[in-house]
Amino acid sequence: MTQLPTVIKLETSFSSHSAKLSERNISATIDEHLAQPGTLSSALVRHRQIERASFHTPGHKNRQHFGAFEFDLTELPGLDQLSHPEGILKSLESRAAHLWSSQESIISVNGASAGLTASMLSLASFGQTVLVPRNAHRSVIQGLVLSGLKPYWYEPEWHEDWQLFGQVMPETLSTALAKNPVGLAGVVVVSPTYAGSISDIKSLSKLCREREIPLIVDEAHGAHLIGSSALNNGADLVVHSLHKTLSALTQTGIIHVSKNSMIDANLVRANLRLLQSTSPSYSLMLSIEQAVAEIEGVDGRKKLAQVVNLSKECTHKIESLNEFTVFGKHENSDCDPLHILLKHQSENIDALNTFLIEKGIYAETILGDGLLLLLGMGTTAEDIETLLQALAEFKSSAKNLSTNLPVSVDTITRTASQFAIETALPPREASLLPSHSIPLSEAEGLIAAECIAPCPPGIALCVPGQKITPTAIQLLSEHSSLQYVRVLNRDPRQKSTNQVGDSNTNR
Repeated sequence: MTQLPTVIKLETSFSSHSAKLSERNISATIDEHLAQPGTLSSALVRHRQIERASFHTPGHKNRQHFGAFEFDLTELPGLDQLSHPEGILKSLESRAAHLWSSQESIISVNGASAGLTASMLSLASFGQTVLVPRNAHRSVIQGLVLSGLKPYWYEPEWHEDWQLFGQVMPETLSTALAKNPVGLAGVVVVSPTYAGSISDIKSLSKLCREREIPLIVDEAHGAHLIGSSALNNGADLVVHSLHKTLSALTQTGIIHVSKNSMIDANLVRANLRLLQSTSPSYSLMLSIEQAVAEIEGVDGRKKLAQVVNLSKECTHKIESLNEFTVFGKHENSDCDPLHILLKHQSENIDALNTFLIEKGIYAETILGDGLLLLLGMGTTAEDIETLLQALAEFKSSAKNLSTNLPVSVDTITRTASQFAIETALPPREASLLPSHSIPLSEAEGLIAAECIAPCPPGIALCVPGQKITPTAIQLLSEHSSLQYVRVLNRDPRQKSTNQVGDSNTNR
C-alpha cells in the first residue's frame, strides 16, 4: 500500500512520456509529408526563402509574429461572440469606431468582400437600382445577385496612358444621377482604387445628400487614411480591408457606419451575419486587435508616417532614374502614397516584373500598363533600397531579358469601351435561371450566368445578365485560363415583351 502512490506516479510519468513521444512522432511524420514537393507547405516555405522584398499584400510583410494555432479557439466563456458581440469583441469594435471616427464599426472575418456584399444588401430597402462604377470589385456584383438590386453602370475617369480607371469626377456622378432619378437606392464609389486614385468624396457625398441617397465607399485599400478617410468626408458607409496596408492577417476587414449615415448599423450587422462564418477565427480577430492597437498608439502613427515618407522618397528616386514614370505624378489625380504604380518608358512591363522576381522582389500585380507596388506597415527602408537597386540595374539590362510569365489579364485593356456592359437581365435573375457551360468561342450573343473577375484585382470582366458581345469575348479570351463560360439555357426575352428596368448599356 505504501508503494501505490509510487506506482501511480510511475504510470503517470510513463503515460506522459509516451504521449510526448507519440506527439513528436506524429509531428515528425507531418513535417516529413509537408516538406515533400507539391505541397502547399513546401511552396510557402520556398517563397519565403527566395523573396527578398514584398511589395504586395499583406501589409505586415510577414514581419508580425504570433502563434496562430496557439490562439485558434472557439466562442468559449469570456471570449464573446462575433455574431452578437457584447464583451471584449464589442469593446474592440468601439475602439475601431473611435479610431476611424465612425458611429459604429463592425468586424468582418470574411474580409472587405463580405463587408461590401453586406453593404449592398443594406441598400435594398432604399430602392430598386444602384449606381455602380465599372471598376467595382466582384463582391459588389455578389451583392447585386443576393439583393436583387439592378445596376446602372457608370465610368470613372479613364487614364488612357495607363489603361485603367481612376477617380470618380463629381460631374460624372452628377450626370449619372440625373439620368437615373427614380428608384435609386444608393451610389458605390471605389476610393482609393487599386491603382491608388482617390476621389473627392466630399463633393460626391454632397451630390448624394442633396438627393437623400446613401453613398457607399469601397475604401478597402485605404484603412491607413486615418483622419482623411471617406468617413471624414460624408460617406454613409465605408468598408476597409485590414490586411492590405495595415498589419492584420489576410481575410480581415471592417465595416464603418458613419455618424450621420442614412443606413442603420443594426441592419448592416444583420446582413453581415448572413454572409459570415458561424465559426469566426480568433486568430484573425486577434490580429485585428493588434492592428488597431498598433495605429492607436503614438509609435504606430509614427511608423505609418515613416512608411508614407519612405514611399514619397521612393517615388522621387524612381523618377530620378529618368526611364521610369510613376502614376499620379503627371495626371490630374490625387493618389494614395502607399500605392506606387510604375512603368518603364520603353520596355515591356512583363519584362520588368520578370526581372524583379529574379531578384527576389515581388510586386502586387501588373495593372493596366504599369506594375503595382503596395507598401504597408511592414515596409522597411531596406525594402526600398533593394527595389531601387534593382530598378537601376534594369535600366541597363532590360533589353536582353525575355518574359517567361503569363500576361496579366489587366494588360489587355486598351480602351474604356472594352469594359462596356450590354445588360440583358438583372444579375440576380440571370444567376437563378437554368444555365450551362460552353466554350467561350461559342458564347457570342448569349447571356452570361456568372461573374468572371480574376483576382487581383477582382474587377468583373463579365457579370451575370450581360450579353456576351465580340468585344467581351476578346477581353475574356485573352485570359489564358478561361476556356468556358456559363450562359443561360435560353434568352427569356425571346418569350416576353416585358422590358427589364436595367436595359442600359455602359454610360
